[in-house]
Amino acid sequence: MDLKSLRRLYKLVAEDWRLSQFWYDRQTAETIAAEVATLCETLSSPRVSCIACPTLYAYLKKIAPGVPAQLLEFDKRFEQYGTEFTFYDYNQPDDLPSALKHSFSIVVADPPYLSKECLEKVAETIRFLSRPGESYLLLLTGEVQKDLAAELLGLRPCGFRPQHSSKLGNEFRLFTSYSPGARLAQTFGELDQAIGLLSIAKSRLRRTTKV
Repeated sequence: MDLKSLRRLYKLVAEDWRLSQFWYDRQTAETIAAEVATLCETLSSPRVSCIACPTLYAYLKKIAPGVPAQLLEFDKRFEQYGTEFTFYDYNQPDDLPSALKHSFSIVVADPPYLSKECLEKVAETIRFLSRPGESYLLLLTGEVQKDLAAELLGLRPCGFRPQHSSKLGNEFRLFTSYSPGARLAQTFGELDQAIGLLSIAKSRLRRTTKV
């Protein structure tokens, strides 16, 4: 399948707010997809699970179409992705095909609701899917879930802050089970501020030199 066909196949459907669907903006989706692709390069047999994050799945398949990935999603409109779609209801966290159990080296999750109950159940699903002792875990959820993410899964926030195309009011964070280093060290705001300060410093230096 050529790249144009792939892009057409993995085009996202419109958000359905009744299902608490809020797609990432382009920069967020590309950044996280690139991070997942980088992690895949370190593994001999990578396999990625995307729990309730179709934006990430679509962007990952665009930049790394050969990476085996599975989208777990409640919205059956995503059945268009064929065998890489699995119906998922977080209220039944381990009601999944047995073939998926402990078979993913990278698991990315974006719980649909910012509630303790939802994160607890999604954490059960993450444990069901991930390969014991050798998996990278990434969780996108609200800042308010920081302590619970650490308690349930041992995840810590990195500097990168996801943004949504719908500009949500809640502060979102990316939590990981590993240290991504400089790749996800800064937020967009911090990066823009650093670039701005650098520009000011260069301008002042030029004026000083002329004097």
